[in-house]
Amino acid sequence: MARGLLLLLPLLLAPAGETPVERAEALAAEKRWDDAAEVLHELLKREPGDARSHGLYGEVLAKLRRKDEAAHHFAIAMSFLEESGATDSREYKKLRSSLVKADPMANSRDAFFKKMTKSLAEAAENLLEEGHTERALKVLQRVAPYAPVSAGKEREKLLALLDEARSAFEEVRLDDAGGPDIPDSGLPPVELESERYLMEANLEPEVTQLVAETMDDVFNYYVQVYFDGDEGRAKKRKATIRIHPDQASMMTEWTGPPRSVGGWWSPGEWKVYCYDTRSSAGTLDVMLETLFHEASHQFMTMRGSTPSWLNEGTASFFEGATAMSDHRVLWPDAAAGRLVSLASMLRGKTGPTVHDVVSYDEPASYPGEYYPFGWGLVYYLQQFEDPETLEYVWRPYYLRYLEDVTTKGGGSMPLFEEVFLEKGNPGGFETFDDFAAAWEAWILETIWPLHFGQDIRALRWSEIRRYVAAGDAAAAKKKPKLSEEELLLRALGHAEFVRKLDDGAAPDGELLLLQIDLLERLARHGAAAALIEEVLELVGDEKLTLEAERVDALDERMAKLDRGNYPLRALRSRVRNLSRSAQKLLGRYEAKKDPLLLRSWSFAREAGNALEDEAELLPAADRLRAAARDAGLVPSRILGVEGDRWESVFATPPRAFEPGPNTVTAEMPALQAGLICTDLAASGEYEVRCVLAREGEVYSSTLHGVVVSGTPDGDWLAVCFGDTGKLIVKRIVVEGGGTRRKNLLVQPLVPPVEPDERLALTVRVQPEGRLRIRVGDRDAIALDLRQPLPEEGHVGVYVKDGRLTLADFVVEIFP
Repeated sequence: MARGLLLLLPLLLAPAGETPVERAEALAAEKRWDDAAEVLHELLKREPGDARSHGLYGEVLAKLRRKDEAAHHFAIAMSFLEESGATDSREYKKLRSSLVKADPMANSRDAFFKKMTKSLAEAAENLLEEGHTERALKVLQRVAPYAPVSAGKEREKLLALLDEARSAFEEVRLDDAGGPDIPDSGLPPVELESERYLMEANLEPEVTQLVAETMDDVFNYYVQVYFDGDEGRAKKRKATIRIHPDQASMMTEWTGPPRSVGGWWSPGEWKVYCYDTRSSAGTLDVMLETLFHEASHQFMTMRGSTPSWLNEGTASFFEGATAMSDHRVLWPDAAAGRLVSLASMLRGKTGPTVHDVVSYDEPASYPGEYYPFGWGLVYYLQQFEDPETLEYVWRPYYLRYLEDVTTKGGGSMPLFEEVFLEKGNPGGFETFDDFAAAWEAWILETIWPLHFGQDIRALRWSEIRRYVAAGDAAAAKKKPKLSEEELLLRALGHAEFVRKLDDGAAPDGELLLLQIDLLERLARHGAAAALIEEVLELVGDEKLTLEAERVDALDERMAKLDRGNYPLRALRSRVRNLSRSAQKLLGRYEAKKDPLLLRSWSFAREAGNALEDEAELLPAADRLRAAARDAGLVPSRILGVEGDRWESVFATPPRAFEPGPNTVTAEMPALQAGLICTDLAASGEYEVRCVLAREGEVYSSTLHGVVVSGTPDGDWLAVCFGDTGKLIVKRIVVEGGGTRRKNLLVQPLVPPVEPDERLALTVRVQPEGRLRIRVGDRDAIALDLRQPLPEEGHVGVYVKDGRLTLADFVVEIFP
């Protein structure tokens, strides 16, 4: 059920006890084919249907000698069974036989896609082996939706390669591995042994396995920090990770003083305790951060007794680590929560002093307000750079303190002063107060602004330039203190941070060109070529403006990088050959005495998307779709029908909402709001079309738009127009009882939108997360969301501080 508003218009009820499919089956049994077809036509205008409804519709259409439409629905019915793994069923084989009778080209078509899957999987594999991961990923993402089940092992290989390529760019997402619902009784315990740990977890088996693999990866990182990379010093005894279903269950094993904890390390049991944080926070991300912290205590236990600031501070340091799906672990960034708490206490002069934290010498963990200070101390000792040499000058001192305190003992503060305040220390400190003042200034004046300051972007750019200049200087020296590679990697890290910061904004040409330079200097030629390709595409799509000379220079660099790239040349050759084969097959479709418009269109579209053939196949698909629409063959669903159910994730109701035949009018308050039609489901590839009329006053805060994909639970994608007519694509998600919105794209239109212009909006939606947006006669705008859309979504209206009418509002489903 949706949060907030629910509008329920009177429903047109089917005869009691009989579904539309049952009614159509009864009519078909009486050989009333036209009546059965009408019932199914009306049903499938409102919902995606299933194998039963589409299979039945195909049979009825075949009886009416409407072979093209029959083949179309047989293919859809088969796709439902393929998704459920029922390809060996009698029903599937019957559908396959019916499809071949309706479309004699079906076997040739299937053979083409099998050949395409095998050929391009091999080409992508070669690209991956040569380090061209981004380009391999693009190919695999295009082909995967059209790799037929009949391709068998070749399809499995392609999907495995796709997972491999994606993993290089994706963080570990435990939530994605979990199931949609957890039973009230909780999940049964799962036990397994990984390379480094024993797992006992009340989680799904898939999630448990992923946690184990992730912690195995992080284990190697612990060795690097605690033992300077010497794995031989780590005990071979495996620790146990016990994950309870919820906090209450976990706390039954807590033997410490009464308090609420997220987890702990039990050295006597050699065991980490935590719990499934979906039960409290709605995500497993919190649990993973806790695991990174608590599991690191195992290594401090191996080292011996240590002061709390060092023990908890180092554990907190790992909270900023990022585990990638390809088993890399990225060096910890600042742990945001610790930094916010620490900065607040330092500015407000509240909580303990840093002297209190270092002096704390009790055997138990220190109070909660000490934790941010411990994190800040370790983060400083790991990440502070010498202003001149840029070396991490305190890291050797950290290791020395760790070694001395665990082998020689001594009080926390006396040893701190002995090690960190020795003569010639990197800060030139003579007293602890000198150290504390410099540390506090670094946290508040260097680290805080880079993460939460007023102008993060400008500061990061300054860091990029500083590292690039240092890299240039290092390249000119025979024996630099820091290598050119290390310095350029730091510059690249800041560049990637800025690009994430800019996500959704207009691309920054200077930043992209600098990143290309860095990648080339770091000999990451595959990544450099992929980024050059992306920049040239942005220029071609008029999303980025560069001087002609710079574009020509990029073309030359691209050609030079690709000259020795045999796998890429082989890929392009295979794509050209496959495109020619597809065009021949399409020609055979169109040469038939009774052309199969729907089947021709679907083939041209699928092959064109897979091969990215914008010269021949995709234009042919558009032409065939227009012909099929003119012939009344294109299935479309109309919004604004009486009886539609409209739902919202927003608590604020509209000022006005008037759904009518093929038209929706809505007026919303200053707070953003919207409604989706949950009686009309859209899945697969589809197109949303409407004529959007902005009405009444338009303010700087006004947004007028269309929800092109939305679920009642709150994963919405809206295409909007701002007050000046800029195109804005927003993602809206439900979070913490409210909604969070993020701009994925903000782009001025060329020519600009006129104030009174009725906007003919067309949005093509692809299930893998691609949008193609056209406004009137303007050039289409492509957006890749880099993540799939919900399997079943709904469309609707989205407005802020304004009023609009959507006329001719339809959803056209692609075959």
